[in-house]
Amino acid sequence: KNVLQICQNFIRSDDKSLIKSAIRCVGRHFLYSTEYICIDFNKIMKCALSESDDELSYISLWLLSNALATNSETISLIENDGNIYDLLYSFFEKSRRLKCKYEAANGMYSIIRQGTKDQIKKAIKSNFISALIQSIEVEVEANGNEIGLTEKILKALNFLFNVKIIQLNDINLTNICWNQFYESCGDSIIENLVQSDSENISLIAQDFL
Repeated sequence: KNVLQICQNFIRSDDKSLIKSAIRCVGRHFLYSTEYICIDFNKIMKCALSESDDELSYISLWLLSNALATNSETISLIENDGNIYDLLYSFFEKSRRLKCKYEAANGMYSIIRQGTKDQIKKAIKSNFISALIQSIEVEVEANGNEIGLTEKILKALNFLFNVKIIQLNDINLTNICWNQFYESCGDSIIENLVQSDSENISLIAQDFL
Protein backbone atom coordinates (compact mmCIF):
# COMPACT_ATOMS: atom_id res chain seq x y z
CA LYS A 1 0.00 0.00 0.00
CA ASN A 2 2.84 2.40 0.79
CA VAL A 3 4.29 1.74 -2.66
CA LEU A 4 0.93 2.48 -4.29
CA GLN A 5 0.63 5.72 -2.33
CA ILE A 6 4.05 6.74 -3.57
CA CYS A 7 2.93 5.87 -7.10
CA GLN A 8 -0.07 8.16 -6.72
CA ASN A 9 2.26 11.03 -5.84
CA PHE A 10 4.43 10.20 -8.84
CA ILE A 11 1.41 10.16 -11.16
CA ARG A 12 0.54 13.69 -10.04
CA SER A 13 4.05 14.93 -10.83
CA ASP A 14 5.21 16.60 -14.04
CA ASP A 15 8.15 14.22 -14.48
CA LYS A 16 7.26 11.84 -17.32
CA SER A 17 9.75 9.18 -16.25
CA LEU A 18 8.21 9.08 -12.76
CA ILE A 19 4.70 9.05 -14.20
CA LYS A 20 5.50 6.12 -16.50
CA SER A 21 7.10 4.07 -13.71
CA ALA A 22 4.13 4.72 -11.43
CA ILE A 23 1.62 3.81 -14.14
CA ARG A 24 3.36 0.48 -14.76
CA CYS A 25 3.30 -0.29 -11.03
CA VAL A 26 -0.37 0.58 -10.59
CA GLY A 27 -1.26 -1.27 -13.80
CA ARG A 28 0.30 -4.44 -12.41
CA HIS A 29 -1.69 -3.98 -9.20
CA PHE A 30 -4.95 -4.16 -11.17
CA LEU A 31 -3.76 -7.31 -12.95
CA TYR A 32 -3.68 -9.22 -9.66
CA SER A 33 -6.05 -7.40 -7.30
CA THR A 34 -9.54 -5.88 -7.22
CA GLU A 35 -8.71 -3.98 -4.04
CA TYR A 36 -9.64 -0.30 -4.13
CA ILE A 37 -6.79 2.18 -4.33
CA CYS A 38 -6.99 5.95 -4.52
CA ILE A 39 -5.72 6.85 -7.99
CA ASP A 40 -6.14 9.99 -10.06
CA PHE A 41 -7.90 8.37 -13.02
CA ASN A 42 -8.44 11.78 -14.60
CA LYS A 43 -4.68 12.23 -14.89
CA ILE A 44 -4.36 8.71 -16.30
CA MET A 45 -6.99 9.46 -18.94
CA LYS A 46 -5.19 12.65 -19.95
CA CYS A 47 -1.97 10.67 -20.29
CA ALA A 48 -3.75 8.06 -22.43
CA LEU A 49 -4.76 10.79 -24.86
CA SER A 50 -1.19 12.03 -25.25
CA GLU A 51 -0.31 12.39 -28.93
CA SER A 52 3.29 13.41 -28.29
CA ASP A 53 4.32 10.31 -26.32
CA ASP A 54 3.16 6.96 -27.71
CA GLU A 55 4.59 4.97 -24.81
CA LEU A 56 2.81 7.10 -22.20
CA SER A 57 -0.43 6.85 -24.14
CA TYR A 58 -0.21 3.06 -24.41
CA ILE A 59 0.72 2.24 -20.80
CA SER A 60 -1.96 4.64 -19.51
CA LEU A 61 -4.57 2.90 -21.64
CA TRP A 62 -3.20 -0.47 -20.45
CA LEU A 63 -3.68 0.62 -16.81
CA LEU A 64 -7.25 1.73 -17.53
CA SER A 65 -7.97 -1.54 -19.33
CA ASN A 66 -6.72 -3.55 -16.33
CA ALA A 67 -8.70 -1.41 -13.88
CA LEU A 68 -11.93 -1.73 -15.90
CA ALA A 69 -11.55 -5.52 -15.77
CA THR A 70 -11.85 -5.62 -11.96
CA ASN A 71 -15.51 -4.80 -11.20
CA SER A 72 -18.37 -2.35 -11.79
CA GLU A 73 -17.38 -0.34 -8.69
CA THR A 74 -14.00 0.47 -10.25
CA ILE A 75 -15.73 1.33 -13.51
CA SER A 76 -17.83 3.83 -11.51
CA LEU A 77 -14.70 5.37 -9.96
CA ILE A 78 -13.16 5.78 -13.40
CA GLU A 79 -16.25 7.30 -15.00
CA ASN A 80 -16.54 9.73 -12.09
CA ASP A 81 -13.09 11.07 -13.04
CA GLY A 82 -13.81 11.51 -16.75
CA ASN A 83 -15.64 10.20 -19.81
CA ILE A 84 -14.00 6.79 -20.17
CA TYR A 85 -16.56 5.85 -22.84
CA ASP A 86 -15.59 8.62 -25.25
CA LEU A 87 -11.92 8.01 -24.49
CA LEU A 88 -12.10 4.34 -25.49
CA TYR A 89 -14.10 5.21 -28.59
CA SER A 90 -11.50 7.78 -29.62
CA PHE A 91 -8.88 5.06 -30.06
CA PHE A 92 -10.96 3.57 -32.85
CA GLU A 93 -11.86 6.91 -34.38
CA LYS A 94 -8.24 8.04 -34.79
CA SER A 95 -5.30 6.36 -36.46
CA ARG A 96 -3.84 4.67 -33.39
CA ARG A 97 -1.41 1.80 -33.02
CA LEU A 98 -2.86 -1.68 -33.07
CA LYS A 99 -1.85 -2.47 -29.48
CA CYS A 100 -3.66 0.68 -28.29
CA LYS A 101 -6.80 -0.42 -30.10
CA TYR A 102 -6.42 -3.84 -28.51
CA GLU A 103 -6.37 -2.33 -25.01
CA ALA A 104 -9.32 -0.10 -25.87
CA ALA A 105 -11.22 -3.18 -27.04
CA ASN A 106 -10.27 -4.90 -23.78
CA GLY A 107 -11.72 -1.97 -21.87
CA MET A 108 -14.93 -2.03 -23.89
CA TYR A 109 -15.24 -5.77 -23.35
CA SER A 110 -14.85 -5.36 -19.58
CA ILE A 111 -17.56 -2.69 -19.42
CA ILE A 112 -19.90 -4.84 -21.51
CA ARG A 113 -19.13 -7.97 -19.47
CA GLN A 114 -19.46 -6.68 -15.92
CA GLY A 115 -20.78 -3.14 -16.10
CA THR A 116 -24.11 -2.13 -14.60
CA LYS A 117 -27.09 -1.57 -16.88
CA ASP A 118 -26.47 2.18 -16.75
CA GLN A 119 -22.78 1.74 -17.63
CA ILE A 120 -23.62 -0.50 -20.57
CA LYS A 121 -26.17 2.05 -21.81
CA LYS A 122 -23.49 4.74 -21.72
CA ALA A 123 -21.16 2.46 -23.66
CA ILE A 124 -23.78 1.84 -26.35
CA LYS A 125 -24.59 5.55 -26.62
CA SER A 126 -20.87 6.19 -27.12
CA ASN A 127 -21.03 4.04 -30.28
CA PHE A 128 -18.99 1.12 -28.95
CA ILE A 129 -20.71 -1.26 -31.36
CA SER A 130 -20.02 0.70 -34.54
CA ALA A 131 -16.43 1.41 -33.44
CA LEU A 132 -15.74 -2.27 -32.82
CA ILE A 133 -17.32 -3.45 -36.07
CA GLN A 134 -15.57 -0.83 -38.20
CA SER A 135 -12.25 -1.83 -36.64
CA ILE A 136 -12.81 -5.46 -37.62
CA GLU A 137 -13.26 -4.36 -41.24
CA VAL A 138 -10.18 -2.14 -41.25
CA GLU A 139 -7.89 -4.66 -39.57
CA VAL A 140 -8.99 -7.57 -41.74
CA GLU A 141 -8.42 -5.53 -44.90
CA ALA A 142 -5.13 -3.95 -43.85
CA ASN A 143 -3.55 -6.59 -41.62
CA GLY A 144 -4.90 -10.02 -42.37
CA ASN A 145 -2.39 -11.59 -40.00
CA GLU A 146 -3.28 -9.31 -37.06
CA ILE A 147 -5.96 -11.53 -35.55
CA GLY A 148 -5.64 -10.58 -31.87
CA LEU A 149 -7.74 -7.43 -32.07
CA THR A 150 -10.38 -9.04 -34.30
CA GLU A 151 -10.72 -11.97 -31.91
CA LYS A 152 -11.11 -9.65 -28.91
CA ILE A 153 -13.75 -7.57 -30.71
CA LEU A 154 -15.72 -10.65 -31.74
CA LYS A 155 -15.75 -11.90 -28.13
CA ALA A 156 -17.04 -8.54 -26.94
CA LEU A 157 -19.81 -8.43 -29.55
CA ASN A 158 -20.73 -12.07 -29.01
CA PHE A 159 -21.08 -11.56 -25.25
CA LEU A 160 -23.07 -8.34 -25.68
CA PHE A 161 -25.62 -9.69 -28.15
CA ASN A 162 -25.92 -13.31 -27.07
CA VAL A 163 -25.64 -12.90 -23.30
CA LYS A 164 -25.79 -9.38 -21.90
CA ILE A 165 -28.75 -7.81 -23.68
CA ILE A 166 -30.75 -10.97 -23.00
CA GLN A 167 -29.91 -10.71 -19.29
CA LEU A 168 -30.82 -7.01 -19.17
CA ASN A 169 -34.20 -7.65 -20.82
CA ASP A 170 -34.57 -4.08 -22.07
CA ILE A 171 -36.42 -3.87 -25.41
CA ASN A 172 -35.31 -0.31 -26.13
CA LEU A 173 -31.64 -1.05 -25.43
CA THR A 174 -31.83 -4.24 -27.50
CA ASN A 175 -33.25 -2.31 -30.47
CA ILE A 176 -30.52 0.35 -30.19
CA CYS A 177 -27.84 -2.35 -30.16
CA TRP A 178 -29.16 -4.14 -33.22
CA ASN A 179 -29.74 -0.88 -35.12
CA GLN A 180 -26.10 0.10 -34.56
CA PHE A 181 -25.03 -3.40 -35.58
CA TYR A 182 -26.89 -3.36 -38.91
CA GLU A 183 -26.07 0.28 -39.68
CA SER A 184 -22.39 -0.70 -39.39
CA CYS A 185 -22.93 -3.71 -41.72
CA GLY A 186 -22.04 -6.02 -38.84
CA ASP A 187 -23.99 -8.92 -40.30
CA SER A 188 -22.02 -9.10 -43.55
CA ILE A 189 -18.67 -8.42 -41.84
CA ILE A 190 -19.14 -11.23 -39.33
CA GLU A 191 -20.50 -13.60 -41.99
CA ASN A 192 -17.27 -13.07 -43.92
CA LEU A 193 -15.24 -13.93 -40.81
CA VAL A 194 -16.80 -17.39 -40.73
CA GLN A 195 -14.44 -18.14 -43.62
CA SER A 196 -11.40 -16.78 -41.74
CA ASP A 197 -8.16 -18.74 -41.87
CA SER A 198 -8.03 -18.36 -38.07
CA GLU A 199 -9.96 -21.23 -36.49
CA ASN A 200 -10.68 -19.18 -33.35
CA ILE A 201 -12.11 -16.27 -35.29
CA SER A 202 -14.17 -18.57 -37.51
CA LEU A 203 -15.64 -20.38 -34.48
CA ILE A 204 -16.51 -17.16 -32.62
CA ALA A 205 -18.14 -15.75 -35.76
CA GLN A 206 -20.19 -18.94 -36.13
CA ASP A 207 -21.26 -18.71 -32.47
CA PHE A 208 -22.39 -15.13 -33.01
CA LEU A 209 -24.53 -16.03 -36.00
